[in-house]
Amino acid sequence: MANLFGLDIAKIVANEIKAAGGLVSCTLTHITKGTRTAGDLTGGTNPTTTTHSCQGFVETKTKRMTGTLVEEPMSVVTIIGGSIKPAVVPSPTDTIDVDGVVWTLYELISRDPASAVYEFRGES
Repeated sequence: MANLFGLDIAKIVANEIKAAGGLVSCTLTHITKGTRTAGDLTGGTNPTTTTHSCQGFVETKTKRMTGTLVEEPMSVVTIIGGSIKPAVVPSPTDTIDVDGVVWTLYELISRDPASAVYEFRGES
């Protein structure tokens, strides 16, 4: 995580939002690509998964459909980077359990330079 003037920005953001009461406890399941099994090149890879506790929330936003003036709703999963224990960078295809609903992370919408907040398009 990035530091600015010796301050852990991601941790400060996580603590302040948590203090405001706007976060939900979540469980992030991070998928790491595996390696091929030796001698079995057509066997695919053996991915590994790890679970991480974190804080975040889900909200509905709208986005404009390409080439039109029509807006469609989309679910946005926001993860507070400083709250991910043990630390990991979330990525598309990871899943996250928010209040008992499992969301698949698809597209990274935004991430600030300090990795304090990640926003993903998600589907449950």
